[in-house]
Amino acid sequence: FWHRIQPSWTAFKAITFIEKKLFTYSSEMGLTFVLFAVFLIGSEWLPSFAQQSSQRTKADCKKRLKVGQRCADRSEREKWFYNVTSETCEKFTYLGCNGNANRFPNEEACLRMCRPEAIQKTPTVAVQEESCDQHDGSMDTDLPADLCKETRDKGGRCNRRSPGLRWFYIPENKTCNQFFYCGCGGNRNNFPEEEACIQACDPQTYDYEEAETNIDETKKAQS
Repeated sequence: FWHRIQPSWTAFKAITFIEKKLFTYSSEMGLTFVLFAVFLIGSEWLPSFAQQSSQRTKADCKKRLKVGQRCADRSEREKWFYNVTSETCEKFTYLGCNGNANRFPNEEACLRMCRPEAIQKTPTVAVQEESCDQHDGSMDTDLPADLCKETRDKGGRCNRRSPGLRWFYIPENKTCNQFFYCGCGGNRNNFPEEEACIQACDPQTYDYEEAETNIDETKKAQS
């Protein structure tokens, strides 16, 4: 009797062994597929999320005006926001801290993001020229230990570049202000736009106000 059962028992063990192998193989393949899918989705989604958290997008233009809050570190200053009702960029007084990303250093920056087709219709504002000495050819090429502590330097006149308004950082009150740049020379505390100045010299301001505050507001809206 037992010699008849033995082949069947052996076949049963072989089938069980094959089933286990197939299950393990399919599980590993399934896990591999899931990990590969997560990698593909993550490579597309994560960079865009990181970019949106620190840079303005067209969607920021639809956010309602927030004047922010008064704080000890920063003083009030003039800013611009996009009004979706009137479809124009309007001036307001920013109190210094918090707020949201519908806030721009000037009208042109606001229009460039929110209504670029209207930029050509905006009249050019004349630059308030200062007296400029002829540039002597020297240039400060050494990057200082802390360029944001350098004092304002308007440089001198030259043929290579045109004069115009630039931005410099004032460490005493942690703000970026405009100044007239003659075109050549000067130092590295010299930025083309206010946002470039803030990101270079006071990056936590930009990160906190434009990213963290927006994330907090999203969480509150969802709760």
